Order: sequence, then C-alpha cells, then structure tokens
Amino acid sequence: MELKELTDSLDNLVRRNIKLYTEMESALHDELEALKAHSLDKLDTAIQKKMEVVSRLKMIEDSRIKMVQAIAKRLGLSPEQITLSKLAEVAGAGLKEKIVELKTRLKEKVDSVTEKNEFNRGFIEKLMKLNYAAAANLQELLAPESTYHKGSTVRVALKPGKVVSRTL
Repeated sequence: MELKELTDSLDNLVRRNIKLYTEMESALHDELEALKAHSLDKLDTAIQKKMEVVSRLKMIEDSRIKMVQAIAKRLGLSPEQITLSKLAEVAGAGLKEKIVELKTRLKEKVDSVTEKNEFNRGFIEKLMKLNYAAAANLQELLAPESTYHKGSTVRVALKPGKVVSRTL
C-alpha cells in the first residue's frame, strides 16, 4: 500500500476518533445532568452511552495500531516513532497541513473529554460524601436511645427533633 493511501486511511481513523470523542462529550454532559437531577434512569442511559463509545474507541484504536505499524514499515521506522507530528514532518505540504489540523482537533477533543470526565468524577465524589453524611444523620435520628433496662422502661430525655421508633 502506498504511503498516501496509508495516511488517508489514518486520516479517516482520526476523524472517526474525533467524532467519537464528540459523542463522549455529549455522554459526559448527559451524565452530569442526570447527576444534578438525581435521576438513576438518565444516569444509567448516560453510562450505557459512554460504554458504547468506549467500545467503539477500542475498535478504532486496534485499527489505528495496525495502520501505524503499516506506515512505520513503509517509512522504515518503529511503530513507537510514528506520531501525527512525525507524519507531518515526512508528509508533503498539503498533507502536512491536514495532519496538523487533525492533530489539533483531536487534542482539543481529548482534553475536553478529560476535563469533563474529571469534573464529573469530582461531582460524584461530592455527592457520595453528601449522601454518606445524610445517611449517617438519618441513622442517628432513627436509632433510638436505650429505652429498656433490665426488663423495665427507662425514661430518656430525647434530643430536640429526634425521630423515635419503638416496637412493642
């Protein structure tokens, strides 16, 4: 296969990658909205969408690795040496501009997805802390103080606002 054909195929893979990262941005946005709304159904849908995108990204990555190996072989380099920057160096003028533009767009998308994912992770951690604190407070309110002592009832001064539950 000619270098031009290989780089065109790689170009196509990178464009598909960019499209999938755009879909991931959308899924991360949906996830955040579901978290804000405390909607488990919407959260489940967003997580499923993210998993589908990740699966498709993995398939593209496998194709990209094969493509890079073919390009490396054609250029007499190791696959580890092949980057979009390296391809831009060896490419002709028109192809170089296209590769640099794709590299920039891909980096922007990856950075955006990383930022949104980290934001969502932080938001989830804060929600978990809030939920654990609320559960602990609720447990404190629901747990009755010792009301029985050796077969007889002991009078206890209840705290203001304390929820009392008693089984007879």
